[in-house]
Amino acid sequence: MTLDSIIAFLRDNGVRASVQDGELVLKAPKGVLDAEWLSVLKARKQELIAALENDALGEIREARQRITPEMLPLVTLSQTEIDAVVADVSRGAANIQDIYPLAALQEGILFHHMLVEEGDPYLMRSIVAFDGRERLDRFLVAWQAVVDRHDILRTSFHWDGLSQPVQVVERKAMLPVVELTLAAEGAAGMDEFTSRTDPMRLRLDVRRAPLMAAYIARDRASGEWWLALLNHHLIGDHVTLELILGEIRLILAGRNDALPAVSPFREFVAQVRAIPESEHEAFFRAQLGDVTEPTAPFGVLDVHGDGRTLDDVILPLPAALSSKVRASARRLGMSPAVLFHVAWALVLARSTGREDVVFGTVLSGRLQSSAGADRMMGMFINTLPVRVGVGDVGALAAVQAMYRTMTDLLAHEQASLALAQRASGVAPPLPLFTTLLNYRHSPLQSASAAAAFAGMRLVASEERTNYPLMVNVDDHGEAFSINTKCVPGMSAERINAYFATALESLVDALTAEPGRRTRELTVMPAAELKAVLEEFNATSVPYPRDALLHELFEAEAARSPAAPALVYEGETGSYGELNARANQVAHRLQAMGAEPDARVVVCLERSVELIVAE
Repeated sequence: MTLDSIIAFLRDNGVRASVQDGELVLKAPKGVLDAEWLSVLKARKQELIAALENDALGEIREARQRITPEMLPLVTLSQTEIDAVVADVSRGAANIQDIYPLAALQEGILFHHMLVEEGDPYLMRSIVAFDGRERLDRFLVAWQAVVDRHDILRTSFHWDGLSQPVQVVERKAMLPVVELTLAAEGAAGMDEFTSRTDPMRLRLDVRRAPLMAAYIARDRASGEWWLALLNHHLIGDHVTLELILGEIRLILAGRNDALPAVSPFREFVAQVRAIPESEHEAFFRAQLGDVTEPTAPFGVLDVHGDGRTLDDVILPLPAALSSKVRASARRLGMSPAVLFHVAWALVLARSTGREDVVFGTVLSGRLQSSAGADRMMGMFINTLPVRVGVGDVGALAAVQAMYRTMTDLLAHEQASLALAQRASGVAPPLPLFTTLLNYRHSPLQSASAAAAFAGMRLVASEERTNYPLMVNVDDHGEAFSINTKCVPGMSAERINAYFATALESLVDALTAEPGRRTRELTVMPAAELKAVLEEFNATSVPYPRDALLHELFEAEAARSPAAPALVYEGETGSYGELNARANQVAHRLQAMGAEPDARVVVCLERSVELIVAE
């Protein structure tokens, strides 16, 4: 081994060397210098001392600690920009392992992080209770061990003064642990703990790795220790969290030898950046170029929310419906996800009054990635638009078309959502869509996992979104559940019911009448349909049968001309006023040649004027 290679190792691993009283003194991060390296350094001690005394090592240190543009093949930054990043990273260049650009959804998440000042819509929180401090400490040590293993968990994000935001892999990043002292205990203590760790109020500085924080507190009533673990979506998705827990389970069980090989997230970023944007743009322009209006159920257009005050309801689907969905999917040779996508399109069609709808679907992002992506940690998921026509098309044809659309979309699963929106005909700043559908596999915890996590219990787990309406479909292996999150003014419970009704109507049609038009499929539950059609319209009252309707109205206008006859959007019309205005219209029509029984077409928006004309 050459002296230069030894010096390079010391510099790259943050080992500080000096000479004191003629002896070589090394200060190294924990675990860097193992027995083999200590043996090498001992054998070459005199050469290293000579290099230090001649300042050769100092010159090499200076060169090694200067990160230059040629060292960063995945990103184009000037030396000035690189130096700005280095200055913003704890312990500078010696602590920087790599710098590269963001993946597609990371860019969108960073945008929404910067958009809000309090809280963060993409800061996830899990609250776990431990039966003792020792078990909590073991869990935190295992969590730190996983952070040490994976680049993405030691990553920070930087953008100030840069031509593009970048992510920086740091060599060492310690999970911050904050111990809280609670004034209350028991249920009241948990309320206090939940409030003090609320992601709607707290923020993480995403320029500091790791993008995680652990808040702990002891409950005096039960003796339990509580952990609120904050984890930012910039560095992980649902699969990443499952992978982290899987590795923690192995570490707690003493099976470190069974930990999987580590694949750096940079490999994924390099792969997706290699695909020309022109290919993605051509695909989405063909799909969305003639879409000129947003698909916004219930007229809600704001997609820049912070996730506060969301109505959040989970609906486990009945076992019979879950079985029918799986049977239909198997018979058609496709994933149940396709059926859920068509059913969601039916809900959007009814809630927007359109039969050509667009919504966002959450893609795993791992299907087209390199080998081992299923075990790689990081933010792989992406949100992209899908367009669905539901009207004259039959149920089976709609499902087959949805299958083709989702298959074609996989080739572009890491395209930028901003690019897809630009390719549509919707003029900014209007959004292309305002709803998300996230179909995800959520297997129930196995017996071995439960044993590894003995003495721990999950109290709460939550995530938020900037979209006004998001539906998670959880595939538990046999059963399904629907979790709707929506802004005030919508009802998550009603939307869940619409979704389940549309799904059942779809699978029933696929079984009994596959050619049935999707326009005819039911979305509204029977009880609500009866209320809308019958109960809300049960307004019949007795009235004289020996006079015509307009005669009765004129008689009321003569008796009570000032009494309100009509109220619409804050405007009130009295009997006398409406009668006078109706007569004016009648006289105008007569002057234009209208005669009794003549047909007169009225074209007006819903308004007081429409009632006057009638």
